[in-house]
Amino acid sequence: MDSAEILVGYDGSDESGFALRWAVREARLRKSPLTACHVWHWPFPMEPGGPEILDTFQSMSEHTAESGAIIARGIAPGLTVLGRAVRGPAAATLLGLSGKAALLVVGHRGNEGFDGLLLGSVAARLAAHAYCPLVVVRETPVTEEGPLVAGVDGSPASGAVLSFAFEEAALRGVGVHLVCSAQESGVEPGDAREMGEQAKEAAARFERAVAPWCEKYPYVPARTFFVTTPPRRALLSAAEEATLLVVGRRGHGDVRGLLGSVSQYMTHYAPCPVAIVS
Repeated sequence: MDSAEILVGYDGSDESGFALRWAVREARLRKSPLTACHVWHWPFPMEPGGPEILDTFQSMSEHTAESGAIIARGIAPGLTVLGRAVRGPAAATLLGLSGKAALLVVGHRGNEGFDGLLLGSVAARLAAHAYCPLVVVRETPVTEEGPLVAGVDGSPASGAVLSFAFEEAALRGVGVHLVCSAQESGVEPGDAREMGEQAKEAAARFERAVAPWCEKYPYVPARTFFVTTPPRRALLSAAEEATLLVVGRRGHGDVRGLLGSVSQYMTHYAPCPVAIVS
């Protein structure tokens, strides 16, 4: 991992606090600087009558961002932390900032002042278009000792998923569980014999895709699971005790530039933090 900054969206909500704490631990593992960013906007269609009102909004935003930075410094005193307040639409602003970040971290929910972060169009735009990996942190306890789980489907995004998953597992000193569903690996419905042959071929492709990464990271315990259950169910089950779930931004059958249905589902329902990579 390089030393580029980790960017975390922080608005003072409990949910963004979970994201901040997760980002602090990640920054310590990577030895990277951290920026707690609060995005604000004037919520009315007409501009205010005087600049002092906007100045007040800006000051409040700076206070929120710096509060996040203070919390981060308290958790990790030696960490380089910056609080930053930026005016603009939440999605577009964070997307722009993600271009210079190694990782963007957000909470599953946010305050109204953060445009309901990760509840609607903001979620879709960040997950589908961020220039760096995005991690969505839910307001649930994170299992730090559990394995890292990655969904592998043979799509072009699978290489990025495997790279990110093995690097993160190596940083944490945990194993990686690699899950591939037959339903996402090109197995077409047919008679039992045809499906059996297709499944064997798909399973072999899966093992071949994983093999180079196991050789590159021999110190990371890796287990492969080729399953016949639907991908959503398979990943949710695998993620129950996971420290992190890694999925690709797009899978088989997805329109380029859109978030895959499995990835989108995981951001809403996975019991652990979810990393979306491409």
